[in-house]
Amino acid sequence: MLMIYVFFIWYRDWLGKNTFIYRLFMLPTERIAIYFAKLTTIMLLVLGLIALQILLILMEKQIVNKIIPIDLQSNFSIYASSTLNMWRWLYPTSFTEFILVYALGLLFVAVIFTAILIERSYGLKGIFYAIFYGLLSLGVFFAPILLVNVYTNYFYPLEIFLMVLVTSMIVLGSAIWIANHLLKYKIRV
Repeated sequence: MLMIYVFFIWYRDWLGKNTFIYRLFMLPTERIAIYFAKLTTIMLLVLGLIALQILLILMEKQIVNKIIPIDLQSNFSIYASSTLNMWRWLYPTSFTEFILVYALGLLFVAVIFTAILIERSYGLKGIFYAIFYGLLSLGVFFAPILLVNVYTNYFYPLEIFLMVLVTSMIVLGSAIWIANHLLKYKIRV
């Protein structure tokens, strides 16, 4: 649902009944603030959903423990079933993993937002520009990973991490720069 909302948060303003985006763009502030506000909204929704799920898991555990007889109960932590990859992505076990996983999500959402702005700026041919931009961003992001797979046992883990970090910063910086440029010069109100 949140992936649908990533698109909905922009398109409802443009294609809604009153085209609310024009009123947003006429506010006496930088237009990039709208971009960051929408990006922050998505991240807060994700973090709120994850926090709610953790609370619900704890409540469900209590309900299950009350329903199942004591002889059949087994106490387990939230991370006991962390062998599933989905658990590890949703609920990282360390603060560093938390920052990395959700920064990757932020990067992905920023690229999608910029692709939406490209599409809205250039009309029908903007769809192709947006797809090209998305594929180019993915290519830049995965370039160090492909490089590591070609040259196995050549790079140290810290070098691999730094390469991925630098390419992530390049992709995020370019997404924000392109979005700022489009919001300032291409989208007219």
